[in-house]
Amino acid sequence: MDALFSLIEESTRALSCNEHVVICSIDIKSAYDNVQVEFLINELRALQVPECIVRNIYMLFEERILSTELEHSNTITRTTWKGLPQGSPLSPICFNVMLVKLLNSILQGVIKINYADDTTVAMRGRDLSECCNALQEAVDSLAQGITDLGFEISPNKSKCLIISKQQLEHPPDIFIHGQPVQYTRTLKLLGMHLTRNLSWSLHISKTKKKVTPFINFLRCISGQSWGAHPSSLIKVYKAGARSVIEYGSVFMAKLNQQDTLSLDRIQWACIRVCLGSTKTTHTGSLEVLAGLSPLKYRREMAVMRFINKRAHLQTWNELYVQPAMEPGSTNTGFQQAIRELNDFFPLQNTLQTHPCYPFPPNVRKYEVAVDLSVSALISQPRQESVRELVLNLLDEKYQGTLLLATDGSKDLANVGYAVVNNFNVPFATHKLCHAASIYTAELLAIRKAVQIAMEHPIGQFVIITDSMSCLTSLQSLKANSSYSMAWTLVQCFCTFRQRSSNTRGPVIGSSWQKVKLTTSTTCAEIRFCQEERRGGVV
Repeated sequence: MDALFSLIEESTRALSCNEHVVICSIDIKSAYDNVQVEFLINELRALQVPECIVRNIYMLFEERILSTELEHSNTITRTTWKGLPQGSPLSPICFNVMLVKLLNSILQGVIKINYADDTTVAMRGRDLSECCNALQEAVDSLAQGITDLGFEISPNKSKCLIISKQQLEHPPDIFIHGQPVQYTRTLKLLGMHLTRNLSWSLHISKTKKKVTPFINFLRCISGQSWGAHPSSLIKVYKAGARSVIEYGSVFMAKLNQQDTLSLDRIQWACIRVCLGSTKTTHTGSLEVLAGLSPLKYRREMAVMRFINKRAHLQTWNELYVQPAMEPGSTNTGFQQAIRELNDFFPLQNTLQTHPCYPFPPNVRKYEVAVDLSVSALISQPRQESVRELVLNLLDEKYQGTLLLATDGSKDLANVGYAVVNNFNVPFATHKLCHAASIYTAELLAIRKAVQIAMEHPIGQFVIITDSMSCLTSLQSLKANSSYSMAWTLVQCFCTFRQRSSNTRGPVIGSSWQKVKLTTSTTCAEIRFCQEERRGGVV
C-alpha cells in the first residue's frame, strides 16, 4: 500500500494542478528464477544484516531440490543452485534487496515503486516532453542496472501510461534497449487497475467479476432449511469476498455515487445469500441483521488507520502532513483526511512512544527498587535452613519493616493468588479468570501487596516473591515498554512513595524457587480457589 500510495497521491495532485504523470512499468523475465544467491548474500551483508540471518538465508537458497510427480508414480528430481522459490514469503523481500541499491541511484524527482518483481518508475511535470525525457534517462539507468545484475527485461510486456486531463494522441515514445514501450489506457499495478483519469470504475468492475463466483459458492452451501449456519456464512463472506472488495480501499474513500452503489450491491447480494433474505429486504436492515458495517464507513476508517500509523514518521510527515497543512494546498481525499486528524496527531505520538498507556512522566521515570541478594545468598553453601537464612537476612537489612509474601499459581481448573505476612496470616486471596496467565497472577499479587502496605501505618515494607520473570520485567522496564500490567504496578509504587514520605522503599526481594517462605501463601491461595462459593473473578 505504501508503494501505491506514493504514486496515486502524486497523480491525484498532478490532476488537480493540470499536470501530467508518465508511468513506465518494467517487466523482468523470470525474475525469481534468475536471482544469483551469491550476489544476494553480498547485498545483504552490504546492508549490515546480522550474519546469523544471512547464513540462514544462504542455507535455504544455496541448493534446492525440485521434484515433480508424474503418472504411474514416476518422480523427476532436479537440483538448482540459483533462483528464489515461488510463493515463499522471503522471495519478495530478497528480490527487493537485489534492487534497492539500483533504485536509490536513480535521479531525484523520479517516483520509484518496487515490490517483488513489479518495478515501476514515473515522472510528474507540466511539460509532457520534459517528463518523457527525464523518465527516459531513469529507464535507461534502470535497464542497464537490471542487465548488470543478470536479469533480462521484456520490452514487449512492459507498459506505459499517462495520467492527465488532456487527450494526448501521440505522446513521445519511451524506449527500453532500443525498442519502444507500448502506451495503454489502463495499467494493472500491484492489483490495482489505474486509468488515465484515475477513475476506479474499471477496478470496481474487475472486482465484481472476481467476487461473482464466490457468491455462487455461497449459494451452494446455504439454504432455507439446510446448509451452513448464517453466522458461519457471514464469516466465510468476510474472509473470502469482503477482503477482495476492500483491497485498495484506502484509495477509494471519495468515490462517486455510482461506484459506491456498485460496491454496496456486492455486499448486499452476499448478505442476502447468507441470511436467506428476499430481494425486497431493506439494504440497511440487511447490514444490521448481519452485524456488518457499511463499506463506506469501513473505507473511511481504513484511510484514518493508514494515516494514523504513518503520521509520526518524519519522512512521511514532511512529504504529506506538512504540505496538507499549508494554506492553498490541493484538496485531495488524503489531504482532507490529514487535516481532519491533525488534532489527534500529538496524542498518537504519545501512544507510539508509550504503547501501553499514556502514563505521566513521574511514573515513567520511577525505578522500582529490586533486591536480588536473597537469590545470590541461598545459592551459596550453607548450614542453616533456607527459611532461617532468609529471615535473618531480612531482619538484618530491613528491620522494622512490614514483610509481605506473595504468590500466584495456575492449574487445570483454577488461577489465583494470595498475600500473607510473616506470621503466615493471609491478607488477601483472589481467584482469577481461567484465561489469566501465571505471570499476570504474580504481578497482581505484588500489586495487591502494595495496596495493603498503603493502608498500613508502617512506612516501609518488603515484598517476597518467587517470580523471577516479574522482577526482571520490573527491573528492566523502559519508558517505551508495552508491559501494561507492569506499568500499572509501577504506578502503585509511585503513588505509595508520594503518600509515604518517610519510607526508603518499597523494596522487592526475590526468594527464587528454593525459598519455602511463600509456601503458606500458596496453600492459602489454592485453598481459596477450591472454595467455589468464595471464589470471585477480578
